Amino acid sequence: MDVQETTIANYRDVIRCYVTPHIGARQLYTIDRRVLHDLYRTLQQRGSRNGGPLSATTVRIVHRVLMKAFKDVGVNLEGVRQPRPAQRETMGRKGVWTPAECVQFLEHHADHRLRAAWVLAIIVGARRGELAGLKWHRIDLNRGFVLVHWQRTATSTAVVEKEPKGKSKRAVALGPAVVAELRAHKGRQDGEKAVAGVVYRDGGYVFCREDGQAYYPKYFTDQWAEACGDAKVPIIALHDARHTSATTGADAGVPEHVMQRRLGHADSRTTREVYTHVLPESERKAAEIMEAILRHDAI
Repeated sequence: MDVQETTIANYRDVIRCYVTPHIGARQLYTIDRRVLHDLYRTLQQRGSRNGGPLSATTVRIVHRVLMKAFKDVGVNLEGVRQPRPAQRETMGRKGVWTPAECVQFLEHHADHRLRAAWVLAIIVGARRGELAGLKWHRIDLNRGFVLVHWQRTATSTAVVEKEPKGKSKRAVALGPAVVAELRAHKGRQDGEKAVAGVVYRDGGYVFCREDGQAYYPKYFTDQWAEACGDAKVPIIALHDARHTSATTGADAGVPEHVMQRRLGHADSRTTREVYTHVLPESERKAAEIMEAILRHDAI
């Protein structure tokens, strides 16, 4: 079976960081349901690298990797329960922005070098690796679309560039405002290229350093967290911009199948059940609508 290099690296990291320190010395025949349940409880209590709790989402990943490993060697463990998922409201994440918070964030960073990246994260729902690997030849500013056909991701030992999996590879339409953002970004980048001259290493990246070299993927995560603090909006994970995009689209009436395609989800249930959240403002609006119905008011 052809397995992605990054997938193999992630599996190795899961085993090395979360399994080997706790049950790595055991003989295979001594591992049973009780041992694995004890492992999951330990990870949830003190399984992180700093000795704190490990998220339920990560423990569930450990469970899936272990179950696949046992299956591959022909071991069938009955009755092993995976840890409960994180709470539905946030799926273990820090939160989702309201439209007003999105506007506040983007207005505060009108001159940020990565402003266009933040726009794509919020409006297009681009992942970190997709932003890091995006190149200009995959964007058509005249017709208004971007081909999300490449990503730049990090393993524990290297940076890998490759095509995204399955329906993550997609074409996404861009509105005139996003096209204008990208044109302005390109103009700024062309100016940097002219200043750098012969030392500029042009790899065609949309988002890169002043000398043209690609950013390490984690750079986007670090810059995003700092940008959230500077704009005085709730600090959410960069990946939560995708949750924000899905939720904003749903509240605005964008059809679910359209949001599924824009976000690159293979299953519409992922878009609906994982990425779409109920914001307090939407809940309040629903309450007012229901009250109006009971009062026989016009809606």
